[in-house]
Amino acid sequence: MQPYTYTGRVDCTTRPNVGVLEGKSIIVTGGANGLGESYVRAFSKYGAYVTFGDVDELKGKKLATETGAQFVECNTTDWRDQVRMFEAAKANSPHGSVDVVIANAGVGGRDHLWDLEGVLLLRSK
Repeated sequence: MQPYTYTGRVDCTTRPNVGVLEGKSIIVTGGANGLGESYVRAFSKYGAYVTFGDVDELKGKKLATETGAQFVECNTTDWRDQVRMFEAAKANSPHGSVDVVIANAGVGGRDHLWDLEGVLLLRSK
């Protein structure tokens, strides 16, 4: 594998080619809420085989029903849960593979830069 080479700023004005998502097997951790939920909805919309994990079983099952994605109750701090999620994704894939993993799980909260309303805090140390 080639080492990473910085090639300059990313051009964010270029629209992504969503056509490349069709038929891909994608895992999203933390997929039942927030940004993870948005990933699940978008990837499902564009024809990917989405498997997502979350500890929130109620929201996960609801989202799976709405999108056709596969939900696996998963606590990513438990290795066995992660293995189970990857095995489910592989079984759900027409190619028996996992093409993309979005490692999104985690619990957010207040940090030193942003408050809960999204207002920048300028804290001096």
